Amino acid sequence: MNSTKHLLSFLCVAFSIATFAAWGASSANAARAEALPDAGCLDSSDSLVIDLKDHLVTLVETSSATDFFSDTVLSVYGVARVASSQIAIVTDTTTCRRAADAYSAAIGISDPSRQVHAVKAGIRYLVIDPLYKPVPYMTGITFDSSFIQTITAFTY
Repeated sequence: MNSTKHLLSFLCVAFSIATFAAWGASSANAARAEALPDAGCLDSSDSLVIDLKDHLVTLVETSSATDFFSDTVLSVYGVARVASSQIAIVTDTTTCRRAADAYSAAIGISDPSRQVHAVKAGIRYLVIDPLYKPVPYMTGITFDSSFIQTITAFTY
């Protein structure tokens, strides 16, 4: 009888601790979810996205339209040679969110707070998440203008 009483007391205490811990965890997760940003673009003044844009501009402005190196790199990026005026850092909130969501879908890792860099080159979008490095380099992904079709993936 005495052991049954101790067992019931122990179970009540254990249940109380488990309930309190679960409540605390759900509160912490809710607070963390509120603190996380929505999916979108990182700061457009970041040197990484500026370097990517400048790199693309240099590739398309190569003096010879048949420059083998530039054409090869543009092909790897899945970008056609366009006027340098058609290359721009993406800052539009809706486009940034679509780019981040498309990136998540392409790599198969859902992240509702993914922050990316995006550069538009003609009708293509080059998107990079500097925090996603499955290899020692960042993985960039080029999408079509609707963010539905993945054109290519590249390291940067």
